[in-house]
Amino acid sequence: MTLVARREQLQKLKEALTTLSAFKKNWNGYDAEPANKRASILANYLLDQLSELGLAYPSKITIEYGEIVLTWNDPLKDNILEVVSGENRLTAYLMVELGLITDLEVTMFKEEDSLPASIISMIEVFPVS
Repeated sequence: MTLVARREQLQKLKEALTTLSAFKKNWNGYDAEPANKRASILANYLLDQLSELGLAYPSKITIEYGEIVLTWNDPLKDNILEVVSGENRLTAYLMVELGLITDLEVTMFKEEDSLPASIISMIEVFPVS
């Protein structure tokens, strides 16, 4: 993928994140919580870190219970990674070929912190497209 294509992909993901972050309470008609402001900031920071490190971007971004969920999916290997951005933490869940689940909770309080090596190693499972 070219540098221009990666920038465009990052821009689309950031636009999706901005849209999701603007949702109000009951945004889905079923009393759903809006995205927590801090969760949105951390998710945006994560996208920036992926860009700087040249790592794969998530295939989708959603809101669950006020948290931002970034999902990577590699159907060729049945690998799925979800990184949940909560108020002051990133939680990663990696499901690999054999159904093994690795989970890790990492607390981050400042956007200046480096992306944890443990989360980087989980994201590296997914090819950059």
